Amino acid sequence: MPAFLIADIRVVNFDKYEEYRARFRACVKRYHGTFVAGGQEPQVVQGGWYPPRMLVVEFARRADALAMIDSDEYRALEVERGNCAMFDMIIVDGVAACRYVGRKTAPVLAIADTRIVNRPAFAEFRKGIDQAVRENQGRYLAVCDRVRTVAGNWAPELVTIMEFPTREQALTAHTASGYEATRQRGNNAAMIDMVILSGRKPGETA
Repeated sequence: MPAFLIADIRVVNFDKYEEYRARFRACVKRYHGTFVAGGQEPQVVQGGWYPPRMLVVEFARRADALAMIDSDEYRALEVERGNCAMFDMIIVDGVAACRYVGRKTAPVLAIADTRIVNRPAFAEFRKGIDQAVRENQGRYLAVCDRVRTVAGNWAPELVTIMEFPTREQALTAHTASGYEATRQRGNNAAMIDMVILSGRKPGETA
C-alpha cells in the first residue's frame, strides 16, 4: 500500500525557498516519491484550516517515505528549510494509489483533518460521505489514524485523502444541497477541517 507525505507550508524567504525546493524535489525522487498535488491557497471547504501553501507526495511504500525522512540528506535539508519556511508535515498510510494524476486535466485532492467526538454518530455520518464520494466519481486514497508527524506540531487524529477527476466533482460531493443534511449530522460527530488541493498535470513539479 502507498503512503502519503502531506505538508502545510509557510514560506518566509522566497529566494531561499526556491533553492531548498529544488533540492527537496531531488531528494523525493531519489526515494521514489511522486509529487501528486500542491499549490498556494488551497480552497477551504469546511472548518477553519487555512494553509497558505501545501503539497502532497505519494510513495509506493511507507518504508520509502520513512527511509527518506531518516536519511542524512533529508536531515541536512531540514536545517536548510529552517532558513526559508515553516513546515507542518505528516506521513499517512494509503489505501489506494493516485489514479488521475498525470492525465491531461488536473485532478483534485480533498484532504480532511478530523477529530471524532462521537464515534457511533461519526460512523453514520461516514455513510453519507461515502455515498457522495462515489456519486461524484471520487475515491479514497487514505483513511488513516496512524499518523507520523515529521515536522512541526501538526498531529491529526484522522486524516482522509479523497481523489476526484475534477474540482467541480469534489465540490459537489461536499457542498451540494443534498450534502447539507449529512454535514449537519457531522457537526454532532466530529470536528472537520477540509481543503481542496490541485493535482499535478503531466510535467508539472512541486
